[in-house]
Amino acid sequence: MSAAPGGEEFAQAHELIKRLMQRPGSWMGRQSPASIAPLTIEEAYELADAIDSGERSAIADELADLLTHLLYYALLTERDFDLNLTDIARATCEKLLRRHPSLADPETEDPDWEAVKAEERRSRGGQRAPEHNLPGLMLAVRALRRGDASAIECSPEHIASLVRCVESAGDQPGRSAALGDLLLACTALAHNFRLEPDWALRRRIQEGPANRNSDDQIRK
Repeated sequence: MSAAPGGEEFAQAHELIKRLMQRPGSWMGRQSPASIAPLTIEEAYELADAIDSGERSAIADELADLLTHLLYYALLTERDFDLNLTDIARATCEKLLRRHPSLADPETEDPDWEAVKAEERRSRGGQRAPEHNLPGLMLAVRALRRGDASAIECSPEHIASLVRCVESAGDQPGRSAALGDLLLACTALAHNFRLEPDWALRRRIQEGPANRNSDDQIRK
């Protein structure tokens, strides 16, 4: 097996972060995986913005930030959970081979993705991976991808009726519940057209409020 590209630089980055953590009074040395997690979410969104921009330098910069976080997590988990970078790399290899056995045996057919995920949940005692930190649209998309889409009505008539429910709700809790139903129906509609609702919304906002093509289509 050939050496991984960037192996020397990867090891140097790992060592530099380790040295930063070991400095007396270091902020990095006082953190935990839990305290860093919100910052990692921000970095992931910044990477998404860079990818959307298509600028090579911006993508490289944000990937570097995210890689710094991953190496930092490895050092934090080694300290707090006796889980080091080698353990993480081994778990990565095991997961890739479990989900794609054809990598080890080209004559083996890779299993259905959702079936693999279901088996992984069974191996955890039926528990699904924690999802409470996912944004609402992403949480809805994940539920739909698991096969829950057929139970959600998303016809234009139904969506229009949900808009009226939001408008006519008698109190804020009722209006919030109706809005949740509306957003879920819109997410199901996006799912049926193989669209990512979060990306569609982000791009629409970035275009500004005066997108005449969309406005004209809505008026039609």
